[in-house]
Amino acid sequence: MFFLNNLHILLGTTKYKTFITIKKSLVFHIKYKIFKSGFTIIELIIVITIISIIAGLAVPRLTTILPDYKLQKAAGEIISCMQTIKLRAVKENANVIVIFDLDNDKYTAFVDNGAGNGIGGNKIKDGNEDIVMEDAMPSGINLYKFLPSNSSAFGFNSQGLPATSIGSVFIKNNKSNYRRIILNIAGNIRVKKSINGKTWN
Repeated sequence: MFFLNNLHILLGTTKYKTFITIKKSLVFHIKYKIFKSGFTIIELIIVITIISIIAGLAVPRLTTILPDYKLQKAAGEIISCMQTIKLRAVKENANVIVIFDLDNDKYTAFVDNGAGNGIGGNKIKDGNEDIVMEDAMPSGINLYKFLPSNSSAFGFNSQGLPATSIGSVFIKNNKSNYRRIILNIAGNIRVKKSINGKTWN
């Protein structure tokens, strides 16, 4: 401490001034390097603020989009299942059925050919009849209705035509959006949308 406190006496006025000038230059250089090589506190605060604003805008939007995405995806998977069993029916030369379990929000497709001591054409999976596909609705999506109400199955015969009653299966999400998957007499499949479960387009 004595050395530092009396440095101006030991060096002399001129040399001491030169030392102070060099010291200030070095300190400035070091600070400049630190500033250039990283973020300042202000810059970090600005970045964090921008990220927070973006997150605040994105989260509400995501909670709206996700249920509709799940609904659209579930409808697409049901249509894909029905198209698959239609082709399988022609290939197997047998009826292929998909049964919708409304209570458990799932469906099972199988070849209704009576294999393994089952009964062919009874629209019930029995014996060792081959399962073509099994799937369940994603969380927040419900299978809530089937028309005609006395049935819960779609199916195709070896000609690719309906082997069951024609009709519709209905699904919905928890945001009051609906999809209706329709099987017509020609074996064609289409989907309709609704925002109230009554008016479809």
